[in-house]
Amino acid sequence: YTTRGIQTLQFLIKKTFIPDMYMPIGHSNWYKNKAKRSQYDQQPEDPASTILALVRAYKYTHNTLYKNLAKKCFSWFLGNNSIGEPLYDEEAGGCYDGLHPDRVNLNQGAESLVSYLMASTVISQIT
Repeated sequence: YTTRGIQTLQFLIKKTFIPDMYMPIGHSNWYKNKAKRSQYDQQPEDPASTILALVRAYKYTHNTLYKNLAKKCFSWFLGNNSIGEPLYDEEAGGCYDGLHPDRVNLNQGAESLVSYLMASTVISQIT
């Protein structure tokens, strides 16, 4: 199972990391292998889940690649994303619901906040 898990994570890394940032597959349509991927709407659940997988892989393998990618992925919440806007609202203590091509979705739902808090808690274990 470990080998298959690492292989699957490598596939995910190839599809969601571009040189300077993490860019989750958008939710505007289904992504089919070898088809053009949707870039928007990006939602906090994706980086949160990716961070969980990367931190687990780092703890298991001690490969610093996973640690570095987890940090890069977390920076998506802080503005290192395709529109350069933070999703974590430090003043309100909330997390916006996602990214559109031209703006942040200003709703701050529980699912987004839980995703941010989960990602923040896990990333703090390796920084």
